[in-house]
Amino acid sequence: MLLAAAACSAPAPENSSAGEMVAGGQAGGTSDRSVLQAADALARGTTFLRQGRYEEAIEVLEQGHQENPGDVGLAFFLGRALHADTKLGKAEAAYRAALQVDPGLGEGWLRLSEIYMEQGRLPEALTCLQSLGQNRGRGPALDYQEGFVLSKMGRLQEAADMLQRSIQARPDNPHAWYIYGVTAQRAGDDAKAVEAFQRVLRLDPTYADAWFNIGNALARMGRTKDAQDALQRFAVVNVAREEAASTASNLRVLRKGAEMDLEQGDIELAEIQIAEAEQIRPGEPWVQRLWGEVALARGDRPEALQRLGKAAALNSRDPDEHLALAAAFQEAGDSRASNRHRSEAERLFQSGLERQP
Repeated sequence: MLLAAAACSAPAPENSSAGEMVAGGQAGGTSDRSVLQAADALARGTTFLRQGRYEEAIEVLEQGHQENPGDVGLAFFLGRALHADTKLGKAEAAYRAALQVDPGLGEGWLRLSEIYMEQGRLPEALTCLQSLGQNRGRGPALDYQEGFVLSKMGRLQEAADMLQRSIQARPDNPHAWYIYGVTAQRAGDDAKAVEAFQRVLRLDPTYADAWFNIGNALARMGRTKDAQDALQRFAVVNVAREEAASTASNLRVLRKGAEMDLEQGDIELAEIQIAEAEQIRPGEPWVQRLWGEVALARGDRPEALQRLGKAAALNSRDPDEHLALAAAFQEAGDSRASNRHRSEAERLFQSGLERQP
């Protein structure tokens, strides 16, 4: 299993005793103390990772992985930390170690494919996605991912076929329509590309890149006025996109700052940053979760559970946020809710496709 916690022990063979059960995703014969040490390393390492303290995360997770090489969670999150710190070669090795323990770890295959994409190793990225399909089954999200890679590789007909399959299963995905349009452009079919980009814009009128590409395609087709209108819309939408990116960046800074302040015991400064984030985007699950952690720091368990309940009700699709919620509920004394969020994080990590378009 991915999460090194007592609630996530793998099933034992039929003739094994309770003491011989696989615990925390590790090989058999692991002591309770070792499982607890692995769980502690995973909890501290993922906290550092969430706060952007990559060197500290790497140090904790690397030591934990060396002491518990069979723990898939430690190997996977070590890869995450190394990847975030742009140590791509070491990150690749860590993801491979996680996948050797659990070949069905969907998020592991996706993260490994991302490294290969960043390095321009497209055939290897494609192989990772195919391995994900073999181990977890196929679906429209995976078809989209493979179509995207095939398009970048110049295998345009294969890409178009894969993207069509994704679109047929999930016609409301603007990203798949967009890559289908780009693939048609690369194949020299501007008319088909325009149709695809029009579908994108019906689904999402703020999709800036679709306005830009449809403008260029219309210009090549001699539809000058339509092209000018599209490129003007691109300019307007792109400004809004840049503003949204700036807002997202500000929220990330506020979140990391508040988490670090709480860890250091500076509750008042944490409250200031959480309140500012709540004004910008009150519906973020992590905002309510951090208010819950503030209440815990102040010793107000009922308020903490109320806030954590609000965070849970917002139903984040981010597995990392579910891990953070699990830790907060555990500290608040609600083991049932903690285990539920660990299980949901496990499910999201195993599928590997929930965060994908």
